Amino acid sequence: MNTTAKQDDVETLKSEFESLRAEVASLAESLQQFIQQQSAGAESATEEGEGEPASGEELNEWEALRQRLEAAREGGEQAVRELRNEVEQHPLASIGIALGLGYLLARLFK
Repeated sequence: MNTTAKQDDVETLKSEFESLRAEVASLAESLQQFIQQQSAGAESATEEGEGEPASGEELNEWEALRQRLEAAREGGEQAVRELRNEVEQHPLASIGIALGLGYLLARLFK
């Protein structure tokens, strides 16, 4: 395998990791917007006299869920950054690991 092909493989991996990071961030943002909309809908329904008022405990649960999602998103972004650094530092080992994992997954799902 020549160096140009290796560089192309590394660049492909970088772009795929960046794409994955963007998709995870988009998913987390969409989920956060959904939670905010649901929370706003519950508050407006309460103001209009529909349903039961949201208790402080329910709001705390939503806030705790939002914080956990944010922490998970940040953790995912950090993991992608660390993985990107490892791939840049050890491109051949990264390619070998990717090939090995691909082979194992192919054998498992065959």
